[in-house]
Amino acid sequence: HGYQQFFRIRPNDAQVVKSSDIELQCNVANQAGSVQWSKDGFLLGFDPEIPGFPRYSMTGDNLKGVYNLRIKDIQLEDEGDYQCQVIYINFLCV
Repeated sequence: HGYQQFFRIRPNDAQVVKSSDIELQCNVANQAGSVQWSKDGFLLGFDPEIPGFPRYSMTGDNLKGVYNLRIKDIQLEDEGDYQCQVIYINFLCV
């Protein structure tokens, strides 16, 4: 690698009108791992179509390090703390 990864764009706090859509931004430079979002500490996974959350999807361009979280038709239960995380898993085959 040689370059330290960092967030070019971090998610910001947002206030949204119910039933509207939002896209939370996450842009990673020198990415060394897989990106996923979490909501209130619950990991949403690496799949762009987030299982169990039909109104949620990860959008962007992974070649450019863009992993935005899109939430359609915002509801009260969507309120929470969202984090974009880069997880590096080093598998060692013996």
